Order: sequence, then C-alpha cells, then structure tokens
Amino acid sequence: PEEVECVLGQDTDPVVLEEGSLRMQIRFKDTRHPGLFLDHEPLRTWLMQNRVGDRVLNLFAYTGSLSIAAARGGAKHVTTLDLSKPTIDWARHNWELNSLARVEARFIAEDAFRGLGRLAKVGEKFDAIILDPPSFSRSKEGKTFSTAKDLEALHEAVFKVVNPAGAWVITSINSANRSHEQFAKDILMAAKRQKLHVQVHRQIDAPETFPTRLAQPEERYLKGWVLRVSAP
Repeated sequence: PEEVECVLGQDTDPVVLEEGSLRMQIRFKDTRHPGLFLDHEPLRTWLMQNRVGDRVLNLFAYTGSLSIAAARGGAKHVTTLDLSKPTIDWARHNWELNSLARVEARFIAEDAFRGLGRLAKVGEKFDAIILDPPSFSRSKEGKTFSTAKDLEALHEAVFKVVNPAGAWVITSINSANRSHEQFAKDILMAAKRQKLHVQVHRQIDAPETFPTRLAQPEERYLKGWVLRVSAP
C-alpha cells in the first residue's frame, strides 16, 4: 500500500531487532523492505565467527548488516557501498547502533560498477569483498543491472580490487533466473580474464528456516559461495 498504518497495538515503527550481538533498525513505513533479509543469517554468523581480513568492501550493501558482521569478526576497515543514498544513511545508522567506533568505516552511495572502477583506479585492494546484488536494479540515470546478464562483468570488476596475495570473495544472488551452473561459469570466466585461481570454501544456500519443495528447485533462489581468490 502507498500508506502503511498500524491496525492493532501501538505504533512503534521503527524498532531495533537483535540477532545475537548484531543490532539492526527495522522499518515498516516508507520502505519496500523492512531492513534485514533473514535468509542471510547463517552468512552473518559466519562473518562474525571468521576474520576475513583487515580491509572489507561490501557492495550492494543495503542496510549494512554484512558490513557490521565483518566488523564484529575483526575487520579493521569496512567500506559499505550501495546505489541508494537513503539506504546508505540507514546503514550508517545501523553501524552506530553497534558501537563499532574502533573500526574505520566508509559509506559510499554509488553505482557498484562506477565505485569499483574508481577504487581500482586509485589502487585500492581489499582482503574480502562481499556482494549480494539484486536481480534487477535501475539507477536514476537509467543504467540497469541484471543478474541475468551482468554477473560476469561484475565479478571481473571485483577481481580488479582484490588483494592478489589472497582474498575472500563472498558472492550470492537471490535470483531464480540464474542457475548454480550459470553463476559458476560467470565467475570462472571473470577469474580467467584476470588470471586468478578460485577455490570454494563454503556454499551459500537457503537456510533450513526457508524450506522449499523438492519438485520445485527454482524456489531455492538463494545461491552463492564463499570463495578464496589468489594470483597463480
């Protein structure tokens, strides 16, 4: 609906949700989504339990939950990038909710391809890059992104800013229009052009709290990997 109204109980929007030690502001008004995707809870837990390096870049970051998880896992510098300025402001607010002043933080409202190109141009390298792009998006300038056609180019841009000595690339999509096989092919083609080795450390899949029907594999829309990437 265009206007959201409280129909029962007290209107407390927004609220702060606690997921373990992570705190996130949840909103139900003036937003398409409440601010936290629950199917990525296992990944947030993994990031908090496993240090992925000093410098982390979170692309398509939405409200920054994976940035916060990486910081809780021991990262010293986290860059949070999303196309939407209001969403980046929300991510910054969530960062402040989690008392992470000891970690250097940078928030960027920018198209992912443009941001990656700019970071590569100034020679920035990251020990871990997280990307969970939407199935489709369109910028104010009319530029579109689609998991059906842009994943190979996106990963090639990502590979240009990884630490060549070894880096984590944590990549997932929430899309039924790209199979595991097609997704893997996109990544491998990008890695081949950048002359990088890619190893699977962990598979990202729909968690047990999101059951699906065996006869309809397309319902298992969440797919991806935690990858270890390095130069030969």
